[in-house]
Amino acid sequence: MSPDFLAQPLPAHWKVLLVDDEPDVHEVSRLILAGLAFEGRPVLLLGAASAAQARELLAQHGDVALALVDVVMESDDAGIALVRHIREQLHDHDMQIVLRTGQPGMAPECEIVPQYEVNGYFLKTEITSQRLQSIVIAGLRGFRHARSLRRPLSRTGTPAVAVDPALAAEDRKSTRLN
Repeated sequence: MSPDFLAQPLPAHWKVLLVDDEPDVHEVSRLILAGLAFEGRPVLLLGAASAAQARELLAQHGDVALALVDVVMESDDAGIALVRHIREQLHDHDMQIVLRTGQPGMAPECEIVPQYEVNGYFLKTEITSQRLQSIVIAGLRGFRHARSLRRPLSRTGTPAVAVDPALAAEDRKSTRLN
């Protein structure tokens, strides 16, 4: 991820990428996340029906904050391959990635979470409306925090002044606590 990208303010909305080959998952997720906002910014849901389509969207949208990724799509490990692409080819370690699966035996949580840089792993059957909203809010918070930690240091060795109002508010809050 380039320093130029990190210096830019966050966009007016949070981009969340939903990658799943089941149209019903897209439809229900859109309904649940419609109108959701975090820190005054609305969530913009981008949809991909395959890992290949997700790669194309990621090439167009370099500022995706959270990816909700199905494990099994066009192949048994398409979601895992997408995670590797994001982390290893795109070098994006700020994007929060949550895996959602309907087939836990194909990619057991006990193997996936330690091996890959993912921020969550859920069975599709355990994701309620409230849980999906909570997952998204937690993911956006994690993205904002990760991004704030990567801000360049000023010449004095202290974090540079936040360009983004939400990050500036966090800076002021943490300064008061210290």
